[in-house]
Amino acid sequence: MKDKKEVRHIVLLVLPYSTLLDVCGPLDVFQKAIDYMDEAVPEPDFTYQTHIVSTHKNKRIDLKAGISIISKGYYKEIDYPIDTLIIGGNSHKEEYKLKKMKH
Repeated sequence: MKDKKEVRHIVLLVLPYSTLLDVCGPLDVFQKAIDYMDEAVPEPDFTYQTHIVSTHKNKRIDLKAGISIISKGYYKEIDYPIDTLIIGGNSHKEEYKLKKMKH
């Protein structure tokens, strides 16, 4: 029986009006890493868990392509250690610039 693996949390903070590639690219990379880790010999003692989080309390994030995604939550509500933080996107709309975020 395998011991429980350490979870390394990968947080993707998605800005409104980001592109699909800003979101899907990093998620696909870490999913592929998870797939390879499951097949590795010897098997690593950790695994990754990805989280998409929003820059605002509304979990819905509108993307540039005209679709929306639902995040796991608001970045201020994170209650686990962040091992890797990726900021997805660079909104060109002034009201959504990261420096303009209101807490």
